[in-house]
Amino acid sequence: MMLVDSALNDLAKGQHGLLTTRQIEGLGVNRLVISGWCRAGLLSHQLRGVYAVPSLLEEADGPDAAERRHLLMCRAALLVYPDAVLASVSAAAAHALPVWSCDLTSPILRRPVNRGRGIRGVHVRRAARESVDTAYGMAVPVTTALAELAIDFGIVPGVVSADAALHRGLVTAPEVTEYVSGLATTWSSRPKAMAKLMDGRSESVGESRLRCLLAFEGWEMEPQVEALDERGQVFARIDGVLKGTRVALEFDGKVKYTSGDPDTLIAEKRREDRLRALGWIVVRIEWADLDNPARLFAKIRRALAAAAHSAA
Repeated sequence: MMLVDSALNDLAKGQHGLLTTRQIEGLGVNRLVISGWCRAGLLSHQLRGVYAVPSLLEEADGPDAAERRHLLMCRAALLVYPDAVLASVSAAAAHALPVWSCDLTSPILRRPVNRGRGIRGVHVRRAARESVDTAYGMAVPVTTALAELAIDFGIVPGVVSADAALHRGLVTAPEVTEYVSGLATTWSSRPKAMAKLMDGRSESVGESRLRCLLAFEGWEMEPQVEALDERGQVFARIDGVLKGTRVALEFDGKVKYTSGDPDTLIAEKRREDRLRALGWIVVRIEWADLDNPARLFAKIRRALAAAAHSAA
């Protein structure tokens, strides 16, 4: 259902389905009517001073629902603070980067003010030095967003986002490295560690997480390695290889087999059989392995032992 007032509907359409209390009251609607519209489902409260018209919002279901809800809150926050720019995880999401294992309950903004307080549910920090335009409003540049995200949420979430940014060509590794090298904050070691681990060859959140876990255990994974046949021709690309070994790591994710197409399954089986015939030890990694490092490392050690035995 749409709002009774067509002027408010038109205004909300131009603001991604959002309206501020000031805008609603400016068109002659008092607080009692606003409350009634909320009870009737014509409006929903987003943040203090901001409402949404549910009928004008995009569906918030699916695997990226949390990110889309967060970005809606970011748009709402920018209506309250038009002088603000999105920062940290909010900026990363606005740049369409994955934001794995990050708290998405509150937008993070930077404003030209000398205080770090905002309305309830919004984190406000001091002014950003630079900003760029995104589909969701002004935000700090990608390099800044990556560094801030790593500081706020840790090295691995930072690597996940940084890998994606590099893979998509949004930034270069030297740009990120140069930016983080100039940081001198309490937690600047996090983005600096992120910069050392990031690799734009990784093509998914799972591959980035896997590479980080292996690095923490002292193993180096080389992403997206071409496998050659007996004639020296490329016949497959391996998700990751333990450097200096014939151990191939294949991340199943959700995945290559979701179509259920028998031809796809048969082709993948033949590919794996061919890898094994050429001396590769193939280890299949699932999402559950990433949440159980001890089990993951045991798999890797068994594979390394098998590779050593095969080479003997």
